[in-house]
Order: sequence, then C-alpha cells, then structure tokens
Amino acid sequence: MKYYELMMVVAPQIEEEEISAALDRVNHYVNERGGVVVRQERWGRQRRLAYPIKNHNEGNYVLTHLEMEPETTQGLEASILLTTDILRHLLVKIDAIPQVKEPPQRETTETVVTDEPATPAEDQVTIVEDEPATPAEDQVTIVEDEPATPAEDEEPQEAKKEEGG
Repeated sequence: MKYYELMMVVAPQIEEEEISAALDRVNHYVNERGGVVVRQERWGRQRRLAYPIKNHNEGNYVLTHLEMEPETTQGLEASILLTTDILRHLLVKIDAIPQVKEPPQRETTETVVTDEPATPAEDQVTIVEDEPATPAEDQVTIVEDEPATPAEDEEPQEAKKEEGG
C-alpha cells in the first residue's frame, strides 16, 4: 500500500453536516477498498480562494492522509469528480505520512495575587517550557554599511574639473 495526500476544496454554501457526509463518502470509498484514512484535517470554515472556482470565491479546505493501493486511486478521483459538493481536489502520492507539528511553546509568566504579604519568590511564578534557542553572541552577523554617498551640497568631482579646466 502507498501513502497519499488528498486536498479538497468543498463548496462554501454547504452546511457542516453535508461536509461531514461528503467526507464520509470519501472515507467509506477508501475503507471498503482496503485502504485506511490516517488523518483528516479541516482547515477552518470558508477560506478565501486565490481565484474563483465554479463561481465561488471561498471554500472549505480539507486535507486527508490516506494509505491505499495505487489501483484504487482512479476510482477515488472519479467518485470525487462526481460529487458536486467538492469544487476541486488534488491527490498526490507521498513517501510517508508527515508528523503533526505542534506550535512552539514559550515562556509564560503568571502573577499570583494573595491577601497575605508574599516574599518576592512567591508573588511571581515563572513557567519555563521548551522555547526556541536564541543565537549566541558569537553567532551575531555584522553587516557593513554601504559606501557613503556625497552630500547634496557638494558638487560631483566631474563638475569641479569642468569649472577649473
């Protein structure tokens, strides 16, 4: 079995239940032919399209990662083309299913408010989580300034030669 990535743009006027039904039809097709839907991500409600597709300027994006036999991809694409809810799709063979990247975690500072007088260590709690490394001092890049241009009140050297010669 091979890995595939399926990106679909679903029509904007379609309700959430109808989107789920369209995605269930795709998932059912893959599953009944021995494939597996590894992950399915909805990229939010109605994103703006780069150009109109079938007179629509917005659409709902859905990214699906599949594992299925190569012979069944043509049938999957044919069934997607017959679905009027899906405006556009792209099925691409990939080497491996990409891992889900989690957003980088940052340092957060929380202030604890109490009625009792607190020592400096108790009134501010700092939670340190994994944060991206900052460049060390020896990694700083020095950018040289551009050559200076003559001031506006100075005449170019060529003009000075013409006057003096």
